[in-house]
Amino acid sequence: MPRPPSSFHTGGFTPPASLLNIIASTVCIMTAPICLPDVIYKPGSLTIEAASGMIPAESQQPDAWHFTATNHDPYTKPVKLPRPHPTKNIKAIAIEFEKTHPVPGDRLELFPVLDNNKNVSTSRRLETRIQTGPHRYLFATDGIRWFTGNLTALRLDPGSSPGNISIKSIAILETLPLPPCARRDILIPVSDDLKPTLGPANDTLKNAPLIRYRLSSESIDFALLAHHAGRSVVLKLHLRNSGSKTSTDTLSFASKRLKPFSPVIPPYAGLHAQTFKISAWTDSPDALANASIQIEKADGSSQTLPLTPPRTPAPASTAAATAVTQRDGWHHFTLDIHTAGQIPAAITGITFVNATLPGTNATLYLAAPALEGQRIKGGIHDLLNMDAPMMLAGMDAPLATQPAHPLPVRDVLILGGYEIHKPDMAASIPAMANFMRENFPQWDFILAPVFPPPLSIAARLPALPNGVFFQFQKAQLTPDYLIATDHMPRNARGAALKDFGNAVLATDPVIQSGLKDEIDYAASLGVNNFKQVDMVWPYEGGRWGYDHASLAAYRDALAGCDEGLALLPGLPSTPGARIAAGGTIHFHDYYEYYHGFRLNPSDLNLKTWDAYTPASERDAARGGFVEKRNLGLFVLLYHYEWLRQAQRFGRWAKAHGGTHTYTLNPEDLGNGGDYIFLVHLADAGTPYIEYFGGPSVLRGAYHNLPIYSLSAAASGRKFGLTLELGQGGHGQHYLAPEINYLYASELAAAGLRNYHNEWVEAPWLRMASPVESYHYDRWSAWVSGALGFTFAREQNVRRPASRVFNISLRSPGYYMNSWLWNVNQSASFGPLLAENHVQYEQWDRSAMPRILDAADVIFFCPPASRAQDWKALRAWLTTGNKSLITHTGVPFNMDDGQARLAADVENVTYRGEDHNYSDFLAEKNNASAASVLFPEFKSLEKFTLLLAATTPDVAAPPAPLLSSLMLSTGSRLYYLHRDPARLDAADRARVFAIIEKQLHLPRSVLTSSAPVMVHRFAIAASPENQNTSVDILNVWSGLDRPGFKGGYGKHLMPDRAAAQFDPQKRPFPYLASDSDFTIETPVREPGSAYRVYAFLSGEENVVHASPSGALRLHVKGALAEQFYFAKDGPGIREKITRLKQHRARLLPYCPDLPRQSLPPP
Repeated sequence: MPRPPSSFHTGGFTPPASLLNIIASTVCIMTAPICLPDVIYKPGSLTIEAASGMIPAESQQPDAWHFTATNHDPYTKPVKLPRPHPTKNIKAIAIEFEKTHPVPGDRLELFPVLDNNKNVSTSRRLETRIQTGPHRYLFATDGIRWFTGNLTALRLDPGSSPGNISIKSIAILETLPLPPCARRDILIPVSDDLKPTLGPANDTLKNAPLIRYRLSSESIDFALLAHHAGRSVVLKLHLRNSGSKTSTDTLSFASKRLKPFSPVIPPYAGLHAQTFKISAWTDSPDALANASIQIEKADGSSQTLPLTPPRTPAPASTAAATAVTQRDGWHHFTLDIHTAGQIPAAITGITFVNATLPGTNATLYLAAPALEGQRIKGGIHDLLNMDAPMMLAGMDAPLATQPAHPLPVRDVLILGGYEIHKPDMAASIPAMANFMRENFPQWDFILAPVFPPPLSIAARLPALPNGVFFQFQKAQLTPDYLIATDHMPRNARGAALKDFGNAVLATDPVIQSGLKDEIDYAASLGVNNFKQVDMVWPYEGGRWGYDHASLAAYRDALAGCDEGLALLPGLPSTPGARIAAGGTIHFHDYYEYYHGFRLNPSDLNLKTWDAYTPASERDAARGGFVEKRNLGLFVLLYHYEWLRQAQRFGRWAKAHGGTHTYTLNPEDLGNGGDYIFLVHLADAGTPYIEYFGGPSVLRGAYHNLPIYSLSAAASGRKFGLTLELGQGGHGQHYLAPEINYLYASELAAAGLRNYHNEWVEAPWLRMASPVESYHYDRWSAWVSGALGFTFAREQNVRRPASRVFNISLRSPGYYMNSWLWNVNQSASFGPLLAENHVQYEQWDRSAMPRILDAADVIFFCPPASRAQDWKALRAWLTTGNKSLITHTGVPFNMDDGQARLAADVENVTYRGEDHNYSDFLAEKNNASAASVLFPEFKSLEKFTLLLAATTPDVAAPPAPLLSSLMLSTGSRLYYLHRDPARLDAADRARVFAIIEKQLHLPRSVLTSSAPVMVHRFAIAASPENQNTSVDILNVWSGLDRPGFKGGYGKHLMPDRAAAQFDPQKRPFPYLASDSDFTIETPVREPGSAYRVYAFLSGEENVVHASPSGALRLHVKGALAEQFYFAKDGPGIREKITRLKQHRARLLPYCPDLPRQSLPPP
């Protein structure tokens, strides 16, 4: 066998003969070298900056990065990689490197930065001897114990001597290179010193996972032992250092992230601890020479407990540590906590720290680490306990016995993320309160940080100024305990959820206990206002909720032995009238509300509901009627369980005299939410709907929000609005403040009543200072949105009452996407109507009885319908002069509870707000004329053909496209022979032209010279505007700009923080030099003079309507405008005067608004 080429080195070690043989034999059979990296970074693709001990070389060449090391400890700043690299795919990291005249002992050290961790650990390094000349150093990584997560950056230490340094490339390899490769390659294999010696496999404690998740170390291997040297539950540490420098190695006994199930020091135990105790045993005295316990406190102070017997008395200023050596060899240490009972100095962290000298290889055993105190419930908190981690553990009495403030009684403005427990933020609160009182006197103001508050909040809350309230936003469970105890939700394949993110799936009583503990803990500090951030069922990766706890919950619900849902009156009447009257309902009432019938076990071939198991999407797709109906049942079951948890949240908060509100992502199949029922839950607080991304989301809001806002009003409730101050709530805002004003104004006019915008990144005094351009811009976004929102609410701006309705299906129980951000639901007329600016509302099939009296025209297009729907439509048509438009299979597709997935579906996943879940459904669903309840549709012979489809084949007869039938009552049926979503542009235009003419559809825009989105609103006549009604037209252009799109993504400028702040780079600005277009909107009095005020530009004009009743409006130099107009007269002139005064309030926050002469106040 040939031996490896001499140019291939092995970094200071000689490979065993077996390895050389493998390498050589591999080389023999290869026809091409396999040493090409997945990614290779060269100058221009990365930025490498000098840090301490090195400077850029005077002479720079484009082929490499050149530096000069100036002292004996040079290193670079962390080199951020353009994208994260999953470590599981990385086999080696390669550095093309040369140092002139390296000295003996010079070592090249590479520090991987994982998951953007800012702390570079000396124990997490790859190193090798620097050799003379240029080489490519290949650091093997496969098998390193700490090399997990994503590689996001690298730091280089180029030796310990001065000299000139060049780096030609950095490469990330997915295959460990084998020779022959580039000349002068040096392979540095994974050292045994980098592999774990202790870990879970070495645990002898039976329930070790219930402790192991509490402990964390990046540099110390450890095991949990059932016994050692006469003690039980012992922590075994392996202290070692094979490097040339002393390393600081640590092991934390607790997390500092206070969240449900997080293994923190329970706040009350940390507050009342009077002593800390721990025992240590070692057969190597040197193991304790540099070891200590660091006690960290909330205010940043700390106490240190050396794990060595003190040779001299401790200074009087510190608590004494004592050690007693017993016969069994254990050392027992005690530290007096001199700040016990002081809230600012409550213990928040306990860490073992060791300065590990080069050459160390020792074992240390620790036992019984505990906090003790007379006011700790039970007297002790064992750091190695196996109990579920609860925030209230150790509490003997709460810091507050009642809420610090009553709940707000007016509509509210909320500033999300403002942490009042931080001194710099607290110092700004009085000035901020004055600002809110002066600018928004009719509104209550809430500060709403996220994550559980610290103990210090108990003293802060009573000090809040009048009119300022506090809300605790809850988010994110810590999964480690639930993973260790097998309480994480599972999917149909049996895979456990790895992390909740912000999702909530709480069918498991254990999970419920942690969520309740979080509320009880905050209430013990005086909190009474709670909000769940992103109240959603897990949706990423498909359906969740196939675990044992969820199955037990479903069976209880099906058997009717759960607590049910307590509803307020106000939902539309159902055949049994069980829901409309309110009171407690159970799952089968809920199922009947949507599907129109009740299920029995026999409908799924079951004898009892105790045998129910939900079908997977794969099984339903390949199965028959029973499997598909089973899946449909499962979808509604997890929506019902989502409502049960929302109800539990509300009841837990009410038990403390409080309220629980909810931040809602768009309602869809995956999110599991039912927002109509949520707002009718007797124990639930206000839901807040998120509107994120560009203005395109307003199309869904304009047409589809009325069903939500009016349903809330029917039960005496309301919906609020949640906005964000940048993508994900952070960074530079993607909308200009002027755009943000109009955006929030529309959502208020659509019916939302509370305003919440987040997250803040600085104290208010910094945000409110124009000198702080980045923070002031974000504060301007908050204020401009608040001004738009509150003005629309205070002026009672509303969309006009509609007589045209589109009836579809919402997602509870069905494979439907959200209504809230768009109108492109399955098989809907919505897109056709919206693109032609028809002023229609979209309502759910189940809520249709509520709108029948107001409707003249109904577009009926639910993918499946119920007998009661057609009965209601028949009664409506008999009143005369009504028009019903439907299409293709809609009259034939009856709701039988099936989820008719296509046969090849494996798993239905969320793909973004522009995609439909219905894409996964079967094209045909066995509809037949026998099932139709309108006899007119059984045969279309009596229909009159209004329009034939275009066809390129002149020999083929034209297919019917649109037909109609006049009924004896004077009402008319229209039938579209194709799915409206599948019409080409020409046929869409032809179809709309006919139905608009025959149905006299109300439109916001008649013509436009450019693509626009236009929404019409109005201010009703009142004494304030001399009994003159004022019309409002919000006009949006730039529909092809990336920033117009909603949702999340690179189009919205993620990660643009203070250092990259640039208002000129907004994805959706206000000003646009290429914008110049006109629109025509209908008005009531043709030929009359209308006074028009363009609010954003500040221009006021008198425009005469055309003889046909069209008012022409012009927009130039901007992407959006808000027009106020009415027939010229004193009323509109008075309103414009007030509008100009209001516009002046915007000027400090909207720098691109044209400055006009201001009217007198």
